Amino acid sequence: MACDIPFHLRFIYDYDLSSCVRISGDIEYDSKILDKYSTDIVINAKEFEEILPFDIPLKIFSYDIENSIETGVIYCICCAIRDGDKDIQYVDISGTEKEILETWMETIKKIDPDIIVGYNSDRYDLPHIISRAENSNLRARRARHEHGHCPSHPFLTE
Repeated sequence: MACDIPFHLRFIYDYDLSSCVRISGDIEYDSKILDKYSTDIVINAKEFEEILPFDIPLKIFSYDIENSIETGVIYCICCAIRDGDKDIQYVDISGTEKEILETWMETIKKIDPDIIVGYNSDRYDLPHIISRAENSNLRARRARHEHGHCPSHPFLTE
């Protein structure tokens, strides 16, 4: 049934859009509209143009934490970073819990990944990191910026 199709997919089907599309329009500057979205730019779309498919060399940041089951203290965070076709970089972060959290957040800011992944990271690792950061008087953010159109906000602050 058409009512079961999510809006964004219905839009693609109705306009017969391909997987690669150039969208032209006017940039939105109204803060009332911008505050509804967590993107870097909002465009009032006027034209859709099909273009040839292309590959994007994504930066993928994968991580896993090791922590105490009894106390919750984080012992280390291990990361793997794939930047397009380059060799995978491995980063093992250890130290005091606060140092681990600071280094992990700084690594994410430095790498600026397109995708952050991990095994069970959305249900355990990330919530646990945020909780432990708060215990260490660190402010963890779940996005690059607090608002998509405010790039000056840090990922982690004291």
